[in-house]
Amino acid sequence: MRIATFDVQESPPSPSCRARTPRCAVRLTIGPHPKIGGEVYDHLFSKIVKKTNQIMGIDKAMTEGVSTAVLLQLIKFTSAEVEREFDIGLTYDLPLLKGRRLPVRATLARLRPLAQQPNSALIVGLGGDLDHWSVALSVGQGFLKLFDSNGTSHIWVSRIRMSHEKRLRAAVECVIGRGSVIHLSRAAS
Repeated sequence: MRIATFDVQESPPSPSCRARTPRCAVRLTIGPHPKIGGEVYDHLFSKIVKKTNQIMGIDKAMTEGVSTAVLLQLIKFTSAEVEREFDIGLTYDLPLLKGRRLPVRATLARLRPLAQQPNSALIVGLGGDLDHWSVALSVGQGFLKLFDSNGTSHIWVSRIRMSHEKRLRAAVECVIGRGSVIHLSRAAS
């Protein structure tokens, strides 16, 4: 697996991340499955794009981005499609809304076990200089490893802050809001 350093100022992520994030998250959550291959995920992506267009217009989604509320609608829609077509139930929650506000390192430590769970995905909305939805493959001590339409990349923790914390002095700053982290997992059978 390739890991690329993400220099936000030089190469911003593809705007298709807004529609691909649910697809990437579902792919990680389902894991290897004998009935589900790449063409199925491509078909699912086309359905997500159509749903995005119904909700807010695909042009607006690609240029202005997708809010947490819209992304949750897309996740609900995608989960229903997966359950209908493959009898695989998916559930989601917003783990950072539980409990008190924490500084970024404590927040990432809280998210680390969720990112390590099998058959689950951690969707992270990054604001600030990088306005982007992505799926966290892992949450390390020093960086957040992401998986999205650009492949894999990482963002240094020293460039991340929580929305309730003071601005950083870093050249590039990424902001995580408590409501912009979604944990998607397979439902218990």
